[in-house]
Amino acid sequence: MAPQNRKRPRDEDGQENVLSDEAEAAFRTVREIFPSKSWRYLRNKVVNWPGGRVEELVDQLLVSETYHGENNESLITLDDTVDDDVIAGGSKEEKETADNSIVFADDVPDSAAGQASSSTLTAGGYIERNYAMLCSVFPDVSPVFLQEQAWNIGNDAEKLEAFISNSLGRKSNLPSRKEYEKEHAKQIEEKQVRDMKVTDFVSQYTDPHKHFMDTTIKVSDIYKGHALFYITEHFPRIGVSEVQQVLEQHNGHFLPTIKQVEKMLPSRKGKKVVKPKEMDLQFLKEYIYFKLKP
Repeated sequence: MAPQNRKRPRDEDGQENVLSDEAEAAFRTVREIFPSKSWRYLRNKVVNWPGGRVEELVDQLLVSETYHGENNESLITLDDTVDDDVIAGGSKEEKETADNSIVFADDVPDSAAGQASSSTLTAGGYIERNYAMLCSVFPDVSPVFLQEQAWNIGNDAEKLEAFISNSLGRKSNLPSRKEYEKEHAKQIEEKQVRDMKVTDFVSQYTDPHKHFMDTTIKVSDIYKGHALFYITEHFPRIGVSEVQQVLEQHNGHFLPTIKQVEKMLPSRKGKKVVKPKEMDLQFLKEYIYFKLKP
């Protein structure tokens, strides 16, 4: 089947209307979110869009859809065989070098539609497509959460549109990117501490042993919780109450406490202590030093 001749879209005055890079990216986004709508309607919305956050444009389209229902003129399809790159204002030469990672159903001839759905949109392809779409609409939401949603949505355009529609009104309740970045930074810092060697402690502290034996340094309650947990794990035959007493004597510090507990005689099998859910980096560094020290 010979390729169809595609026309560059023109405004009512017959002049070509080339979209800016920002508008072109927004147009591609709304086409993905609203695949059932006419590209002419969506392009007109993008042309009249003042710019800014794409999610605001999506919100406007969803509100319009809610008010006007299924019979809205936006659902009328007019010559939607025009290529998306041409609609956005790119030339034929630009189209040859355009990003073809996203495949629209309108771009595939009917005779090849079935083949495209099975070969072009592989599992990785539509998951990446979903993820890119969700990131553009929800830039302030945790990328890990969006990755999970991209996988759950699968190759289902209606499910993707429904998720976006339902989530726009409750963005503040979704996991935030700030929290993700904070947690990610903490994980990196924890890994750096866990990977520390003896030479790292020597270069960081003039006298590492003296530093960690200093009970005047303030420690957190989480630190103390880890100290109690790990000491009772190392010495299960020492009563928890006895370990707590020694820990209090040393102002909650791990290293001087465990050094004293090492010399204590077993009394009875102690009860289990609950490990704190959150890690304390100050404790972790001291514990790694304890494990490295011969």
